[in-house]
Amino acid sequence: MGGNLDEIFDEKWMPGTTSDAVACLEDILPTCLELANGEAPPDIDGCSLLKAVRQPNASIRDVVLGEFGQSPERSLMVTNGHWKYIWYEEDDMELLFNLDDDPNEVNDLSGRELDTRSKWREVLIDILSKRRTDPAIVSGDLRARSPGLQLTDVQKARMVNDLLPRGLH
Repeated sequence: MGGNLDEIFDEKWMPGTTSDAVACLEDILPTCLELANGEAPPDIDGCSLLKAVRQPNASIRDVVLGEFGQSPERSLMVTNGHWKYIWYEEDDMELLFNLDDDPNEVNDLSGRELDTRSKWREVLIDILSKRRTDPAIVSGDLRARSPGLQLTDVQKARMVNDLLPRGLH
């Protein structure tokens, strides 16, 4: 394979085909390496997307983790493409969205869908616990930098800027 897509994919592959596979930017490196007949390092989070290109109904992973910012002020997000859970390391704020019903993430369900919120919190804990160390994990649970911190509406509004988009992932 010399990078020629006609050689890499069979003749059934059609440009413009879409997939509902859960994917993210960290998948670009492993995909490019596979296209070049290379191997991705075993300790990276990404997965090659070629499986989804060859088989649009194929699954790449169950969930994806997104991180924004640096510890101890990160926002962390996990999604399976249907539900999205966001946790703020600064103040322990949680957001939960049903992406099928609310693709623009307008209606926070974290106060109503308690079991679903709890499930997704555990998913985040599980992912972070697999790292060698993560400062957000203490004794198997998420630890906020300032538990109980009450931000005013003005403080929350000021956090939505180019450097820290609160609620945007």
